[in-house]
Amino acid sequence: MANEVHADHESGDSLYGVVYNSAGQANIAGGNTFEDWGDGASDADTYDFAITEVGTGGVRYVGDFPSTITTAGIYSVVSFLKLGASPADGDDIIGGQTIYWSGTAELTETQYSMNVAIPGSPTANSINERIAAVDDLTQASGDGDLAALASICTEARLAELDAANLPSDVDAILTDTGTTLENRAIAIETDTADIQSQIGTAGAGLSDLGGMSTGMKAEVNAEVDTALNTAIPGSPTADSINERIAAIDNLTQASGAGDLAATKVKTDGLNFTGTDVKATLDGEETVTNSASRTASKADVSALALASICTEARLAELDAAKLPTDIDFIKNVQEGDVSIDTSATPWQAVVKIKGTDTELIRKDLADKDGNNIASVNALIGRYTEPS
Repeated sequence: MANEVHADHESGDSLYGVVYNSAGQANIAGGNTFEDWGDGASDADTYDFAITEVGTGGVRYVGDFPSTITTAGIYSVVSFLKLGASPADGDDIIGGQTIYWSGTAELTETQYSMNVAIPGSPTANSINERIAAVDDLTQASGDGDLAALASICTEARLAELDAANLPSDVDAILTDTGTTLENRAIAIETDTADIQSQIGTAGAGLSDLGGMSTGMKAEVNAEVDTALNTAIPGSPTADSINERIAAIDNLTQASGAGDLAATKVKTDGLNFTGTDVKATLDGEETVTNSASRTASKADVSALALASICTEARLAELDAAKLPTDIDFIKNVQEGDVSIDTSATPWQAVVKIKGTDTELIRKDLADKDGNNIASVNALIGRYTEPS
């Protein structure tokens, strides 16, 4: 940007400007350093930048705010009339203005206010507090981690599920198991028909078990009961029933790799809306085995999606009135800003653009925190031309 500095003065004179920071220190021209006026034997010639007349015979002078000032802030620019050949202490002040500076360009007062860091403890129910709360909620450390949700619920991911034809595969599985399995069952029933007739209903056709007496069968039952109720040794024989059962039991506990309780929690969150289960699983295997792709952490994280996108969670987000707050913030950013001088102290008022509907009304205060209720700031003096 350019020509941020303006001064009105009669034609034909030579003007210059000096930038002051909020501490009242003057900017050393050509840099980002400020000092008290006169430090190190400095004078007006140390701090000045050019302000030139626009056109001829006019009363308008303009200048560029120094681009070497790269620190954002509120600065005062004072315009001086050069009485001699060079800027000097004692030159007349002819005007002044306030510049809201982003570090690279001039901002409006509202834009600058929006660009100031939100305090660590903003006022309760203020816009700052509302914005900070929404932002904190949507970060990775918050309950509404948008980045995690976005990595899961993407258009591409939804398209993959839709293209997987899950409903069709489920129907195919039902059809297949309704024909081939049924035929296999009929064949088995035919093959075992004679065994059924020999055993009879509820074993009525059996007179004994290979000649074993009732007492012997009772003893066998007792031995089996004792064996099943005996603690498995700490180091069971390799490949024995004891070793196999212990391995399965250890695997399915919370400390094992096959933690069934944790698996159930995760699989409860799966919700296949299509039917092509096989195609989906084949697709996941391809992703896993392909040397050109890396397994997506988001796909694994999808197991936790049900714990995030619950009805209760959605109700909380709805109750938070996020759309209403976002619309309010947008209206403030785009709104009309004016100063109500009829109020005491004066107040800055933000209204919905093009309407009289007020959004915010705030008391005005100077840089020292004193309320502003009248025009009481001295910006220079005027000297009658000789």
